[in-house]
Amino acid sequence: MDCEEEEVAAGSELYGDGDMEIFVKTLSCEIITFKLYGSVKVLDVMVTMEEAFGIPIDEIRLIFRGRQMEGERALAEYSVEDRSVIHYVRRIRGGGGCHMELPKLLSMEKIRITDQPLVIWEKKYDITLLDLMVKHTRNGGKNGEYFTQYAWHDIMGEFRAATGLRCNINDLEKRLKFYKNEYRIVSNLRKHPKFSWDDKNHSVIATDAEWNEYIMENRGAKPYRKRQIPYFDQLEIICSS
Repeated sequence: MDCEEEEVAAGSELYGDGDMEIFVKTLSCEIITFKLYGSVKVLDVMVTMEEAFGIPIDEIRLIFRGRQMEGERALAEYSVEDRSVIHYVRRIRGGGGCHMELPKLLSMEKIRITDQPLVIWEKKYDITLLDLMVKHTRNGGKNGEYFTQYAWHDIMGEFRAATGLRCNINDLEKRLKFYKNEYRIVSNLRKHPKFSWDDKNHSVIATDAEWNEYIMENRGAKPYRKRQIPYFDQLEIICSS
């Protein structure tokens, strides 16, 4: 991925040129644009939708070319290509089981594309960004729990130089919000008496019964049943300081 030479002003609305751009068509026929960097799983898209729109992840079903997509599989396994359209249907649970709420059919005039794409990237970019945030946390780049504008400008410049991604400060602030939410969820899991931490696999472990019971009351924890968090130590430095 080529690095851009031009500078981006702090707070500008310029989004990165991803390796690939896809669209997710929602129930109301609104189309959400995603910029993808590197190999992305279906679960990454689902988690981003949950973060952005508050849709419980267990209610998200993504359909591509008539096939329901499995969270742990990569988009490439479904032959998703640049500018592919994936359909979102909502799974609703009720007393009689569950059913799919299908998209409404609207005229083309009512379909709109989000003007600010959601960015999804590979974990290696998270490691780079978190290492930078740790450095600036330790170097006094925070005013209380928040990074100063000077620190954000430096983080943005160093991140762009290291990755070649044209993310702006607004993008990185949104990613930090995700990290804080992730830290809160995983910290609560690690403190739970029936859960333990697997140092080798960087994940939270428990029996299926304990997971099922916990997720009933804490839906946001569901992705962490299988997700590895190799950067928890960095999260702790950044989010607990």
